[in-house]
Amino acid sequence: MILLRRRATASPKQPEQPPKVAPKPAEQSRQQKFIWQPRAAFADSKDIFDTDEVELKRFNVDWKQACELGLSKLIDKLDDGGGVDADGDGISDEVAETKAVLWDYHDRIVQLFEYYAAVGGSLSSLALNQWSAFIEDFKLVVDGSKFCKKSDMDTLFIAVNARSVNYEKAKAKVQGKAVTHSDAKALNRVEFLYLLVEVAINRWVKPGAIRDISMAVRQLFAELIEPRVDKRIFRDYNDFRKLAYESTVNDVLCKYESSLRNVFSVASGTEFGHKNLLSLAEWSEFIRALGFIGVDVSERDVTLSFVMSRMAVIDARMTKGETKENHLPFEGFMEAICRLSLVKALPTDEELSKAKCSDGGMFLLMLMKKELDEEILDEFVDFKSTHAVAWGGEPMQPLARCVEHMVTSIIRTIIDEVSSASGSVVLHLSIRDARAWAKVKLGED
Repeated sequence: MILLRRRATASPKQPEQPPKVAPKPAEQSRQQKFIWQPRAAFADSKDIFDTDEVELKRFNVDWKQACELGLSKLIDKLDDGGGVDADGDGISDEVAETKAVLWDYHDRIVQLFEYYAAVGGSLSSLALNQWSAFIEDFKLVVDGSKFCKKSDMDTLFIAVNARSVNYEKAKAKVQGKAVTHSDAKALNRVEFLYLLVEVAINRWVKPGAIRDISMAVRQLFAELIEPRVDKRIFRDYNDFRKLAYESTVNDVLCKYESSLRNVFSVASGTEFGHKNLLSLAEWSEFIRALGFIGVDVSERDVTLSFVMSRMAVIDARMTKGETKENHLPFEGFMEAICRLSLVKALPTDEELSKAKCSDGGMFLLMLMKKELDEEILDEFVDFKSTHAVAWGGEPMQPLARCVEHMVTSIIRTIIDEVSSASGSVVLHLSIRDARAWAKVKLGED
């Protein structure tokens, strides 16, 4: 599990505003530019990292929506304090304390939601199958219990979804607008948060084991969720970014920047008159068109690399926020490539030397075409199986080397489709070749 950045010993009425402090990337050489810097202008954090400040703002938006769905009323109704408001601020003590506990674990809530949504191929909704997988993975079902049987968990899912649909219908009617609920049979992040509280209530409050809902929610995370978190998968997104921002990786990306921008241009449709942003569908289509899906890279890996490369968005209900939450700019595209490079089967520098190949892209292309020496081909007959790394696993080489091999593989794969210069030692993908490839492989014209 990641170390949570917020562990309150008390439960304040309102989570304190944290200072805007973000980790700094490794110092770059004076001669080399920092290729990641433009993402600060795109991100709601106005930083190249997700900051506590932007995450708190996002959490407050989610919490407000959850209360509009009835969460605060549910807490007041079932809590032993009965809605006591000791300081008279208009918010019951238990509602405030529950909010504080959820803020403590907000990072984890977002990670869990995004992971299980991604398993289902989605960015913003979690279907019943994924909900079932989640409650099974974290042992939330108690067979034979009064409130936590599998059927009870399914009922909670259906009920909160129906409540959300009804709320949005009523709100739309008042505003004279169309209903905006995206999926009546799936959870959004707010509904997922709501359900976690209900699970805690069913597990401990209703049977009388714990009287305070805030304590039950903390118990849910401390006893059931955190001990079962896979540390390889559920890492703070900023932890990976610290590695991606190091000078060694930055130097690789700068080296191939022109080619990468040409790739992004056609993958996102920008070159063909579309917006300068990449959607999940475009990213997935791009990776499939390269022929990268296989034993080493799964569809789930492709989705996760996209999901985890997005920066935190304060309010995805707004048009601008929705666009940011569902798309990657060029810097996000680079991060997705970096993340995917850690799972893809790639050669080491030692293996490149043995095969007399100048880069990883050349090695993989010649391996696929069986153009390497017979001895090398025999040695790497099961290359993808032996060199693949499970998501979150330990890579065979440093990130910078993985990224360079990944990038050269992308470039050489594209050039090989449209040009006779795929074996050139000087590696560059022109916009002309990128366009030609996209017209054939992505159907763009």
